[in-house]
Amino acid sequence: MLALAGRGLTAEELALEVYGEAGKPVTLRAEMSRLRRDLGAALRARPYGFAAPVTSDLQEAEQLLADGRLTEALAARDRPGPARVDGAAHRRGARQPRGRPGARR
Repeated sequence: MLALAGRGLTAEELALEVYGEAGKPVTLRAEMSRLRRDLGAALRARPYGFAAPVTSDLQEAEQLLADGRLTEALAARDRPGPARVDGAAHRRGARQPRGRPGARR
């Protein structure tokens, strides 16, 4: 949701996006705290957002489709992996995720 928003989101805004009307900002803050343990400096707070440009597979597939590259867009959906954060400085500041690289949690 943060990658698609294109801007930082408050805890209230992000809780609404993630959990709907029943969402509580305190629940969202706890989850974001857990994410920051893995992502480190790549994840900002107040408002929540990424410290460097991030792209998602969805955004990449949409761009490929807009460019008329259907075969590549279909291949993109089968690639495993998390969103990618650009910016070597931010990657150096982020702690490495625990577990196997590319493993789903």
